[in-house]
Amino acid sequence: MSKSFWIIILTGSLIWATALLAQSSELSRPPGPTAEERKAAEELWQPLVSADDECSGLNLLHNPSFEGEYGAWTPPNGHPDCPWGICMSAQMADGWTPFWRSHNPDDPPHIYRMPEWKAATDNFTNPDRVRSGARAQQYFSFYSTHDAGIYQQVTGITPGDYYCLSVWGHAWSSQGGVWTDPDDHGFLNQWIGIDPTGGTDYLSPNIVWTQPTLQYDIYGLFKLPTVRAEAQAMTVFFRSEPMWAYKHNDVYWDDAKLTNASLPTVTADHTNYVLLARHDQPRVMTVSTLVRLTDAPDLSWQASVIAGSDFTPTVTPSNSQDEVTNMQIVVNSAGLPLGSHTAQITINIPDAVAQGPPAEITVNLRVLEEMYEIWLPLVTR
Repeated sequence: MSKSFWIIILTGSLIWATALLAQSSELSRPPGPTAEERKAAEELWQPLVSADDECSGLNLLHNPSFEGEYGAWTPPNGHPDCPWGICMSAQMADGWTPFWRSHNPDDPPHIYRMPEWKAATDNFTNPDRVRSGARAQQYFSFYSTHDAGIYQQVTGITPGDYYCLSVWGHAWSSQGGVWTDPDDHGFLNQWIGIDPTGGTDYLSPNIVWTQPTLQYDIYGLFKLPTVRAEAQAMTVFFRSEPMWAYKHNDVYWDDAKLTNASLPTVTADHTNYVLLARHDQPRVMTVSTLVRLTDAPDLSWQASVIAGSDFTPTVTPSNSQDEVTNMQIVVNSAGLPLGSHTAQITINIPDAVAQGPPAEITVNLRVLEEMYEIWLPLVTR
């Protein structure tokens, strides 16, 4: 009885393997891109290879470099794609959770399959599949497409603060298996996102996403520089989707960072001035201050007089991209009646997604009926 039991199992395994090979043979010939589709998709290719623009500051992610032992993911409430309760094909780095779009039985067999997650190791060095350390998180779909990735929910977030997310990633997408062929790829897009409310649904409309990017075989930096937290938790997502069901649709992520964002800031050394002028003797007066721009590469500040001010000073220059600028404020008292007059100047960074508080300068001009001036003698040595 024991022998026939094992024969049944073996026979069943052979039938299953034969069916799988037949399906793989079918999936090995999915529709590929036309010349027009290839040209349109390649316009999305924006390789990110800068090594100087990672988020800076204290990293809030757990196991951001995907090191250590990997283990099978157990869905808390079960999952139809993991009928045994444990997703053995989802071998995850500690602290990270997989997500994917399940296959619809009405779809073609090669569309939206559950990928396989595992550790990429530093044994593979041509090209490098690990950016630092000994491991990176890898997942792939074989002769099929996917809409999938990984996420991590981070607690201890301060609502109202801004956060920066960056991660290094790349893909191997190939029909023929030669990674060096630049024309052999299934247009595998990668992008990253943050749910500022701390949710874990990758389809949530709350998520702020980057644009999809093609990044093949060389690690490139994906970055969301400033996202405002709306809760005491925040969730980061790393996602990918190939357009075509090529033989190899592999994705690699390494060296992630979530930090408090260093917001572009503009400040002025002097923010309050008091000027005096006689009513019968109009004066043109000039004061100056240093305007400082920090954490704002390729951005400019702009100064303007706030509407409703009692008079309009002339500001020169009124904008600059320099880190330190000597800004002059010219005031003409001609035509102003007796009394105190106030003008307010605000300086901000108009093109910044988010920024620190604007610099504000107040100029008080007092037009007097009489004004006594005492000139001190010049003493030289």
